Amino acid sequence: MVEKPLVLIVDAEETSIKYITYILKQADFKPLAATSGKQALIDAWRELPDIIILESDLPDISGEEVAQKLRNDRRTKDKYFIAFTAEKPSAEFVSMMDVSIAKGEGGDVRLLEAINNYQKQQTTQFDAASTIPDDMYPETNGHLIVFLGAKGGTGTSSLCANIASSFADNHSDLRHAVIDLVLPVGSIAHIVGYEEEFDIVSISQMSFSEMTPAFINEQIPKLGLWNFHLVSGSPDPESGKELDVDSIHAFINLVLRYYDFVFVDLGRTLSKISIPLIVKADQVIVTLNNDISTINLTKIVFDYLWDSGLKPTHVFPLINRTVELGKTTLEEIQETLDIEIQGGIPFVGANLSLANYLHQPVSYKFPDSLLSIALNQIAEKIEKRTKEVIRLGL
Repeated sequence: MVEKPLVLIVDAEETSIKYITYILKQADFKPLAATSGKQALIDAWRELPDIIILESDLPDISGEEVAQKLRNDRRTKDKYFIAFTAEKPSAEFVSMMDVSIAKGEGGDVRLLEAINNYQKQQTTQFDAASTIPDDMYPETNGHLIVFLGAKGGTGTSSLCANIASSFADNHSDLRHAVIDLVLPVGSIAHIVGYEEEFDIVSISQMSFSEMTPAFINEQIPKLGLWNFHLVSGSPDPESGKELDVDSIHAFINLVLRYYDFVFVDLGRTLSKISIPLIVKADQVIVTLNNDISTINLTKIVFDYLWDSGLKPTHVFPLINRTVELGKTTLEEIQETLDIEIQGGIPFVGANLSLANYLHQPVSYKFPDSLLSIALNQIAEKIEKRTKEVIRLGL
């Protein structure tokens, strides 16, 4: 069943709200009412309505100020705004509206027309996307590679970006996407130097009908030096609270249909968003280093993941900075974790940190270094292990 479009009515007059509510219900829309500007902002950012019908004359803050705040916020800037006013509104107010209608004789007809036009636009966009030829965007049934760390400081995000870049360098004929789900604030944008507003929060607020093959294939930006497409993470803790679980999972499932390898950076996140992805993944790259506190925390995470249904064959433990002195040995780590370590990243001073600071892949900044060679070997081993697990049906 298709969910009814949600419409926020912002008007101080109860009579007007009842009148508009009646019109909306006749058009099979779901109404929501706010009688003040402050309440309108709260409802708009919490409920994310499809349409906002706004009166300019409000008791606390002006309709113009409400419109400015909503248009300047990433969560509501692209919503459909209808001015429905008793007094003649300012030119600034009208300029922020998609449609401006005066109350009074004929106003109800024009309001209904505006609502119906919105509905037609959405239907047209959906139909256009639905009629795209299948061979324009061939499906790939991609592989899901998840990166997870039990403790901060193990370089999970940096390894995710660099290993994904190695994959892309090795297979220029394939499509690779990186999705940053580190919460409450994303990490990878700072590593790769991405500064645009296209991020996982804005995607999670999209309707399912907007997540079309055309959007997935054409709108996810590709980063030149890194050679992969990026969906950056939450820009701040407050935005991270807005993530919708169902939308995130639907989006990732769709990306997997059109990209050959999808890398998801979870950081240390174990939640209702991350657990289903971990269990579903072809390989879970668990990063750690060889200090005892990290190893003990990783053991706790492994025990939890086994209980959640994850198979050891789908786990790829990866040690970062393997030859620092005064740490636990490889044999001791494997005995504690009761699992074979699949790879290690050598400690080579500040090379990785410098490459991150310059927003460059290690393979680009230090192409012949021991670190670059190790990252490429790890990428090849992850790919081989992924395909082997699938081949054997494990």
